[in-house]
Amino acid sequence: MDLLPSRMGLFINTYAARPRRRRAYPSKTLLVFNQSDASSKGIARHYQRLRNIPEKNLLGLKGSNLGKHIVDVEEFKQEILVPILDYLKSKNLSKKILFIIYSTGIPTAVDISNKLDLKKYRITHPTLSTNGLTFFYQKVLQDDLGSILSGTGNLYAETNPYFTSPGKPSQKFSKAGLSPEYYLSSFLGVNKGKKVFGGKLDVNTDREIKDSLFRSVRADNSNPKRLVYLLKNKNIRTSHSSYEYLFTELALKELGIQVANAKIDGNTGAPYRFDDLIGLTTGFAKINPNHNSSFAPGAVVDNLTSYGGMFHRYHSQTTLSEFIRLGAAGASGSVDEPGFNPNKFTSALLHLYYASGLTMIESYYASTKEPQQLLIVGDPLCRPYNVVSAE
Repeated sequence: MDLLPSRMGLFINTYAARPRRRRAYPSKTLLVFNQSDASSKGIARHYQRLRNIPEKNLLGLKGSNLGKHIVDVEEFKQEILVPILDYLKSKNLSKKILFIIYSTGIPTAVDISNKLDLKKYRITHPTLSTNGLTFFYQKVLQDDLGSILSGTGNLYAETNPYFTSPGKPSQKFSKAGLSPEYYLSSFLGVNKGKKVFGGKLDVNTDREIKDSLFRSVRADNSNPKRLVYLLKNKNIRTSHSSYEYLFTELALKELGIQVANAKIDGNTGAPYRFDDLIGLTTGFAKINPNHNSSFAPGAVVDNLTSYGGMFHRYHSQTTLSEFIRLGAAGASGSVDEPGFNPNKFTSALLHLYYASGLTMIESYYASTKEPQQLLIVGDPLCRPYNVVSAE
């Protein structure tokens, strides 16, 4: 604990306190949609207009498996990854694109069980997110999925090079060192989920997705001095994060942002109202929020539960779509059971990196050591705390 003040000082002095320039991110973004899905194309076009993304940075995919909720590795490779890489090469964009963003109508999860010896690596939950595999695309091309999976038989899986631990600012981000070696990837929204007898998964409507994206764009450069809420309960995933909570709270206060660090053992899993919240980290399987309120424009949310990003199989947990419906600019969740491995969860530092000038998508990758199972949804380019315009 004696190291906390010095580490916090290191972060503030070398990273957070330094003015940041707006990078030309729309030109570095590839927007991917399902050519056969009108909603997918419509949401992609909506976001293109909002963010002024160049026409050549839009790619419509075609494939018989794109309408599925989940695909296997070979289907992902042949119908999603390879066409994307071929398109980038044909347009001379391979070294220019930093973000690969999916619209709706694209499978959100990939089953790798037919490409990996699960017994060797002792992997019991072999489903990864589409954006997570896109990030590690080179491993997919090399058929080296075993090196990026952490399990009992492979405790030291390859980790995200952009991950930043407390008090150690990521040079990748602080020096604009993003590289096409790893494409940061996410989804604009999810509007389809697995339907089963007796129930269906909660997803967003096209209107909810478009409204959320519109609110997020308007949040840019607003520098909101709103509240970040860090909730704790008996869940080991939140109790394990006490050091990160404390570090985040102290550093955010240095930046002039209020933090509420509360312990809640009730059933709501969230504050009664969201109106003043620019950030929320919680850990409840079921959340019953007040739908008469909404997050502040630009808010980011993370819920440390097992299935917040699972849309290919029915479950009873609250999905990330609930937070998008309530106005969040970004939300994340796991596409399969992550267990108690803290590396697979986004840390509370998400809010600190976001307040320090990173975009939504950068903030999630900076605060997640192993993003392989994490589904990230929302406006990837939202940056409320970017205070210095490009010249």
